[in-house]
Amino acid sequence: MFRAISRRQDQILITACSALLVIGIWSSGLLTTFRLRLSDLFFVGSSSSVVGSERADDSAPISIIAIDDRSLQAYGRSPNEWDRAVYGELVDFLSESGARVIAFDLIFSETGEGDTALAAALNRARTGVSRTRIVLPIAGADTLTADSNLPTSGIRFPSSLRPIAPLAEQADYLAYVNTVIDVDGLIRRQPSFIETDNGGVTFSFSLATYLAYLRIPAAAASQLIAAETGRFSLAGATVVYHDDLGFWRQNFFGVFSSPFPIYSLTDVVNGSVDAAVFDDQIVLVGLVNSQGVSDNYYIPLTSDGRPIAGVEILAHAITTLLRNSVPYEQGEVSTILMIVLASMLSTAMYLRLRWYGKLVVAPLMLLGLFVFASVNFSLRTELISLFDGTLALLLPMGLSLGYEIRIERHARERAEQLFRSSDGQRRLLDAVFMRSPLPLIIVNRDLQIIRSNRTFDAQFGSGSPNLLARLSHGGLPENSHDNVRRSLLSGDSAPTKVTVGEKAFVIQSAPVYESDFVVAALTDVTSLDQLAALKTRLIRIAAHDIRNPLSSIIGFSDLLLLDVEAYSKKQIDMLERIKRSAESINTIMVNLLKLEQLRSSKLPLEPVLPSLWLSQVAEGHAPEMERHQHEFILDIAEDMPSMMAEPIQLGQAVSNLLSNAAKYTPDGGRIVLHARMEGAARLRIEVQDNGLGIPTEAQSGLFTEFYRVQHGAAADRQGTGLGLSLVKTIVEAHHGRVWLESDEGEGSTFFMELPVNDGTYPERALPQR
Repeated sequence: MFRAISRRQDQILITACSALLVIGIWSSGLLTTFRLRLSDLFFVGSSSSVVGSERADDSAPISIIAIDDRSLQAYGRSPNEWDRAVYGELVDFLSESGARVIAFDLIFSETGEGDTALAAALNRARTGVSRTRIVLPIAGADTLTADSNLPTSGIRFPSSLRPIAPLAEQADYLAYVNTVIDVDGLIRRQPSFIETDNGGVTFSFSLATYLAYLRIPAAAASQLIAAETGRFSLAGATVVYHDDLGFWRQNFFGVFSSPFPIYSLTDVVNGSVDAAVFDDQIVLVGLVNSQGVSDNYYIPLTSDGRPIAGVEILAHAITTLLRNSVPYEQGEVSTILMIVLASMLSTAMYLRLRWYGKLVVAPLMLLGLFVFASVNFSLRTELISLFDGTLALLLPMGLSLGYEIRIERHARERAEQLFRSSDGQRRLLDAVFMRSPLPLIIVNRDLQIIRSNRTFDAQFGSGSPNLLARLSHGGLPENSHDNVRRSLLSGDSAPTKVTVGEKAFVIQSAPVYESDFVVAALTDVTSLDQLAALKTRLIRIAAHDIRNPLSSIIGFSDLLLLDVEAYSKKQIDMLERIKRSAESINTIMVNLLKLEQLRSSKLPLEPVLPSLWLSQVAEGHAPEMERHQHEFILDIAEDMPSMMAEPIQLGQAVSNLLSNAAKYTPDGGRIVLHARMEGAARLRIEVQDNGLGIPTEAQSGLFTEFYRVQHGAAADRQGTGLGLSLVKTIVEAHHGRVWLESDEGEGSTFFMELPVNDGTYPERALPQR
């Protein structure tokens, strides 16, 4: 009961600490960049990511006329220096085509040739049959400041760049084209209202274009705005959620394949574009796809580093308003409630699980958070704070681990106190012996059982006091008696495997200090044998059922890559990645099959001349060394006697060491292959390099299957982790040994030592693992 109360108190403490810490980070605005980038996941779901299932397709009432490189070449390198009669012709064409709104993303702030023609065209468009609305931009200059006197929250610029008076008089709306760039350099927000430098109030470019599309006069627009705390509505329909400065989050629609039709200004003016495409459209005019004059920005969807034009960003913002899909941030109360509930849930889960359970549950809870946030965004356009929710789910895991460490330390302290007392030692040792899950026995030199624990008695019965008789009754074959006797009485602690009935056991023993007794443990390895047999079957299946499809993948990838002109650079890169991945899997399968073949069969030996054999192996690596500009030195003694070996497998072992040396040595390094006799009966082979070296703490596991160095400079290199394991298996099959010496940053030397014989050495089986 007291333990349950203590756990409940600790759960409350962990929940409170984690929730308060996350709320502190959230309220102070720390780590804003990470918070913004996680919120981008709502928009980056796909190249056509939108709110819910909507898509800004060809039916979106927005078209873009691009001032592109062709237009700049035709009319001049600066759009503001063109003869503005060109823009007049464009306006006449668009108004006659039935365009509903014409919005220029160009500021005509200085007089120029053709101003009169452009002003007249703007007037004709407004008064013509189509009653086309005209929006011209204003650009705020200097530092923006907050202004609380606006219809809703807004900003003020000390000075502005405006169109010249003759053009401004013909515009239905003069609107600020300024936007805001977040701390990470991306555009996500648009302004609402801006106080002008002459004391008036005007709209942002996107809001003004939207109101113009609704055919709301500028003089009446402010009367149709219903402002509330944190939001306002336009014309009783579109709801815009904003922050304290009036900035609102815009949505994005399929930027990787632009949903808005884009036409070159040159083609439109020349009459190459069908006039019907502009009927009842919002037509935006601005810089797009131009190298000479740039107006590009980064947005969340351009994760490939490709910016888009400012006029395209405005098109997305206007579409957001048209579709009434303005996202809004999660409220303060809702955020705090989410943090508290997430902390409570995660703490309750973590305190009931071991560390590996925590590693499984944490990703599942994160997945649940992301799914809930995505569904909520699709239904309500609400941006759940994924960053703070993630912190609230993960932080309690660290705190719960600290709690468990404290509990375990307390338990160890109590155990140590008990152990320090002599009576406690005796009771503890007796309890360990009797309650051990392993069968334990103490026998004398005659193999008479002095004592056995409960597990041994339950496994082998409690009949004869003689160990061999007890095991024979259980099914130990008579030809295994000598193996059991040798294992217990030889003083060698090496394990011995025996079969008792249908089960397999490994016997390990040790002499009892200052007595003739021996203590032994019998470990049931039946399930391990079954797993080994299953592994063998799976590997053999892999040789037939996996390698064949892999060969097809590699072959078809090669065929596709032969016609590189048929694909884009991105598609070619994907094909090359497919091929490299398939080749990597194939390499792993080949190495696994080699290991299995070595461990399940005997090596056919033949006489080998070491100097000739090593020279042939080294010659095969010459192109690789030359490609990396390595200095490759052979120091192979010529007077070495022949030896019995399997040359292909030994060649594979040396080849693996040379390949590793080339891989982990920066280009222009030095690699030396030494070979000499150590005495009369041992051949020593050394592969030495001056490469990256291996950290000391990583060297002990280097010859283990699938082991990869996880830190230091060598961690960045590709590999399967099977090469050195294969080397060790081959060398040990030849009754040799392999080891290394390495200093991180200075290089490594790998040693192979093999027995040399007179040609009568018998065939040897590789050790089973």
